[in-house]
Amino acid sequence: MFDLKDYYKILRVSRLASADEIKRSYRRLASKFHPDVSTDPNSHFILTEINEAYGVLSNVNAKIQYDQLLNFQVTVEFNEVFVPVSEDPRKRRHGKMETLEEKQKKQAFAIMRNISFNKRMRLLSIVTFLLGGLIFLDHYLPNSSVFQKAYPYFNADTIDVNRRMLYNLHLTNGKQINIEPIERNDEAIGLRMGEALFIRTALLKLNAKIQVGKVVFKQLDGLYDLMLFFGIICLSSLYVIFYRLSDSMVVSTILTFFNCIFVLAFFILWLAE
Repeated sequence: MFDLKDYYKILRVSRLASADEIKRSYRRLASKFHPDVSTDPNSHFILTEINEAYGVLSNVNAKIQYDQLLNFQVTVEFNEVFVPVSEDPRKRRHGKMETLEEKQKKQAFAIMRNISFNKRMRLLSIVTFLLGGLIFLDHYLPNSSVFQKAYPYFNADTIDVNRRMLYNLHLTNGKQINIEPIERNDEAIGLRMGEALFIRTALLKLNAKIQVGKVVFKQLDGLYDLMLFFGIICLSSLYVIFYRLSDSMVVSTILTFFNCIFVLAFFILWLAE
């Protein structure tokens, strides 16, 4: 590493000199310091520096990079930074500075990659928005009621609803659900012995409440309480849907991944109920 040479000073032109001015000055100095003409004992060394300076300043890409280094006063070895335009890029050693054209190509490739990937994330987010919206909306739609045979191993009339205790309710299909009392309903609803009133959501038929005798229970291991969470899933899906396609794909990927996991898990559990 050594201090960057001032090629403009070597060619005796200003930094604002045009390509024609640089070329004229190079020809004049090359003729003046040619060893066959010049009497200066250092003419060979001077001519070498003149050729080196002209090799950089006459190359558009190399001149742009050199000007950037010169403006910021970076000390760098020229032979490790500037690569002739004609050189095969595959032969460049690691650590050499990229040309402006290469940087622009990389940026364009990154943008096209982001657009392509974010389009896929947008399609998935549309699906999670529709499914999550279905779950969230079903929580607020009018419930339906159905009488179903059930076998409670407790006396509902003696239950104190102020004490949060766990009870088991056996259904005719052999399943057992865990329920907890939440309130007492003294209205006559026509419940017969061995029956329970199941209050279910309109679309997914999830148990919102279960009444046994005059006591209303909620199902502890059900999915009903999770339905409100899918309002957040809908919002995050909307964010990805309106996310700018050219932006980083990291944010859209993370949000879409978790949205898909939650929606998929919900419907797997729903089918298992």
